[in-house]
Amino acid sequence: MVDHLSDVTPTDQHKEHVINAFVWPATQADSSVRQRTRRGFNMIEWNAEGMRYWVVSDVSLDDLEEFARLTRAPPPPAAARPN
Repeated sequence: MVDHLSDVTPTDQHKEHVINAFVWPATQADSSVRQRTRRGFNMIEWNAEGMRYWVVSDVSLDDLEEFARLTRAPPPPAAARPN
């Protein structure tokens, strides 16, 4: 998924809630972050660098926004990455 987030998997858990992350090639240019809630699930989506991202969970919107923010964060410099 995002190589600088080695502890994040396509399905991750936060406070005993599952967070699903989906990534596939985008057909549109980069976009701003969009949020929606459907049937009790919060969803956040955006396009960046030719890829489309969705994160979906029943965690609070604040927690899912933080997860998405960390996913969008640029990788740390190579010297700061753990070996």
